[in-house]
Amino acid sequence: VDLILDEFNEYTNSVDVLFVRKTIKCIGQIALKLTAASRRCVSILVKLVEGKAEYAVEESIIVLCDLLRKYPGDFESVIGTVCSKAENVKDPQAKASLVWILGEYCGLIEKVDVLIDPFLDTFHDEDPEVQLQIITAVVKAYLEKLDDTKDQLQFVLNEATKDNVLPDVKNRAMLYWRLLSMDQSAARRVCLFTKESVEHSGNQF
Repeated sequence: VDLILDEFNEYTNSVDVLFVRKTIKCIGQIALKLTAASRRCVSILVKLVEGKAEYAVEESIIVLCDLLRKYPGDFESVIGTVCSKAENVKDPQAKASLVWILGEYCGLIEKVDVLIDPFLDTFHDEDPEVQLQIITAVVKAYLEKLDDTKDQLQFVLNEATKDNVLPDVKNRAMLYWRLLSMDQSAARRVCLFTKESVEHSGNQF
């Protein structure tokens, strides 16, 4: 696996954007399949996130999101590096992954409300998958840090329930709004639960 990862590491320097994205996906697949190789994979991905190529940063964030799910408690040290790139991410899937990380680890991230703020400013311009993650992240942050995020929660629930919002997004916001209005302890159980580890489908073949 070290030989293959050395090869993939070289591929990430290619000028072909799609080729680099595919390579980064493959590094993630190796990490999901082979626990022994996961640490090396994560160190390659972190270097890519620290780099200047936006497409490599974005794809690496998508992959790291899966690895945080697969190996809970092992790679939380990457969160700071990922958060430092919050302003540079443009791709919707990468943005959704980044916002998921902000919400899921809001208890570990200092001033998470400051990092979430720019996403609220552009809420109506975002893709639906990003809007859904913004709503969920703000609700999680509110349940963890009530005083810091009360205004953000009110803002996002107001914006997400306007008539011009996609029904899926509107329904998610309405569901959270009712849940939070009725029973905050139930809201905590719904939103802040321990996630199942991600399984890699290749293991079944």
